[in-house]
Amino acid sequence: MLRLKFDPKLNFQIDAINSVVNLFKGQSKKFFNYTFQIFPNILNLPKERILENLQEIQKRNGLPLSTINDLTEPYNFTIEI
Repeated sequence: MLRLKFDPKLNFQIDAINSVVNLFKGQSKKFFNYTFQIFPNILNLPKERILENLQEIQKRNGLPLSTINDLTEPYNFTIEI
């Protein structure tokens, strides 16, 4: 069985986590009463905002910049550590 171990002293792990979180910067929080209903994760960020967030992350990590044509739904992002 594969086990992932998080060590908060390793900066590359913190950087990867921050990249994921920052990709969805601007996503509003939804509060639901989960007692009787199930709600899916609802992404309500416009494609342009996701691209802006993605390009900020790519610049910070010295990666080639994606274009709006690179983003197709359903989104599939890869974070490498």
